Amino acid sequence: MDVFRAVEEDEDLFHFQENHNPACPIGRIIHGVLGDRLEEVRQHMLADFKKVTLADLLESIAMKEAGQGQGK
Repeated sequence: MDVFRAVEEDEDLFHFQENHNPACPIGRIIHGVLGDRLEEVRQHMLADFKKVTLADLLESIAMKEAGQGQGK
């Protein structure tokens, strides 16, 4: 999570167009349709990031370099 916060400006990963065309059948409702779902995805992702340490990432890198952990 610390790495993510260090490289990202904010935690708002999904950006909707602010000035959508009200005549567009999708643009006028997309935020209402996807907003809650995308927020749930964001919360799950951030919670998962909090479980991963820098040591975990370094171990994964070492395993990839050694040719192990192909599925991870």
